[in-house]
Amino acid sequence: MADATAASATGWLPVFTLLLGAGITLVATVITSLLQHRLTSQRERETRRELRRDQLAERRADFQRETLIQLQEATTDLSRAVGWASGQDETAFEQTGQWGKREHHTDVDVQANVAMGRTLMFMVRLRDRPLRDLVEEFRIQVIQVLGSTDKQHSHRSFANMQDEYEKVQRRLGELLRTLDDEESSTFTG
Repeated sequence: MADATAASATGWLPVFTLLLGAGITLVATVITSLLQHRLTSQRERETRRELRRDQLAERRADFQRETLIQLQEATTDLSRAVGWASGQDETAFEQTGQWGKREHHTDVDVQANVAMGRTLMFMVRLRDRPLRDLVEEFRIQVIQVLGSTDKQHSHRSFANMQDEYEKVQRRLGELLRTLDDEESSTFTG
């Protein structure tokens, strides 16, 4: 009888071992699947974060590029309006012998005021501090030209304004090229 009990126990041993192995394999498979799922979820979250960061950086660069282009147009409009106003001052000086006696509230004055407002609006949006400083100096010279009651002072201020305008345009060009280079490098790198 001992042999029958031993044979019976021995007969169940392979079945028990098989079931135990299957159970361990099942548990290992579930644990592996859970770990893979967790790792995949973490990678997907990180990918979404990177995508959001990239989208934010792209929007920021697009906004800055558009601001730079609009500032370029606004400063050009302002420079042109000041040139016209200065020409009107010259004409009025020839007629009256006094500087700054031109007729105010003309279309040129309106254009200058609009361009000055646009220049300020775009200036405050700039991320580049050196360009903000250049634009502010340009605006100061514009105010000097438009508010001058002395011909020589107005001419000096106009020359200074032109110098500042050129500096602004050069810096704008540099920044626009840098944005383009950075964008190009993301496609080639």
